[in-house]
Amino acid sequence: YALPSLERVYCASDLVLGPQVLMDQAVVSLEGQLDEVHQPPFIMDMRLQAMPDFGERASDPTALCLVAITSHADLLVYKSFCFVAEASANADALAHHGDDEAGAEVTNGIKETRRAMQSIRFRKQHHEVMLRGEAIWEDFFADEMELGDPTREATLAVLRTARLMPFDKASGVEGLLVSGRQPAAVVFGRGYIRVHPWKLDRNEGVRSSASFRSRSAGVDGIVCIGDKGRDKPRCYLKICTIPRDLNVDSHWPVRTKHLQGITVHHVVYHPPSGCHLIISSANEEMDEERKPEGFLEGDVPLLLEQRYQLQLLAPYTLDVIDTHPFDYVNGEQALCLQLVHLKNTRNPDVLLPLIAVG
Repeated sequence: YALPSLERVYCASDLVLGPQVLMDQAVVSLEGQLDEVHQPPFIMDMRLQAMPDFGERASDPTALCLVAITSHADLLVYKSFCFVAEASANADALAHHGDDEAGAEVTNGIKETRRAMQSIRFRKQHHEVMLRGEAIWEDFFADEMELGDPTREATLAVLRTARLMPFDKASGVEGLLVSGRQPAAVVFGRGYIRVHPWKLDRNEGVRSSASFRSRSAGVDGIVCIGDKGRDKPRCYLKICTIPRDLNVDSHWPVRTKHLQGITVHHVVYHPPSGCHLIISSANEEMDEERKPEGFLEGDVPLLLEQRYQLQLLAPYTLDVIDTHPFDYVNGEQALCLQLVHLKNTRNPDVLLPLIAVG
């Protein structure tokens, strides 16, 4: 709708179906498409936001991002583009649209806006993020389901909770945070749209969020209301920060950790604890008692040997928690690393995580 007259200038009634391309119904007819769908979902929340201009690296600095959540817990993400059609086709579409609204006074400004809006298309952006939980009723939070209505659609129809919150340049990131049982982040970077899962430290869901800045504490991040749902403690207040060295422009968030003076050979990850295990080596000077006899005769280079070690890295910070050096005197070298789980004889239902090094 155009402001301040509130005249409708664009309408795409098939958004809930998630088509590949969205366009104004004045350009393409959608009669009967929604009637063919059995119990179509409805839009629970929607937000249209302009993507920031990142300069010469941006592919399209004037693009818009349309994000919507359906009652089936599907996350729809669209990016706009301009479609240049023939002048005659635009004129016929505008005339047909004007016939449908006969009798209404439309100013020249509204006509120009409609003509410009008809060239806007929205292309669907594919992603692999799922908002659904383990069960269909766990898509959203338990207390929102406890409204006395046994049907899912009727219960969700009365919920009007905002689920799309902008980052507002928190930690220098532009985008939207999608709240829910399985929260996600829609990030804008270099003219591209990336959708990443948003994980809290204890895998809580996110009810609501907002940008948080405190100059006295030196915090520039996001404050979240975390919740684990039914039969669990609720309403955790958590302040989250995004690492400055995190690259969110790629298909997966990439964080670079510089390990100076060593060479990393193997890396494994332990999901429950969030820790990393690495096997690294470094070239160090050979001990005096291990140097060959008579090597001091003449000008000889420094004798070095490769020493291997196993390091445990802390979650989030990737700081070294513990280091286990191998017996380099006897020539031990680490060739492989694997995280294995063995059964506990006292409790068969518990698997003990162990580190296997070859």
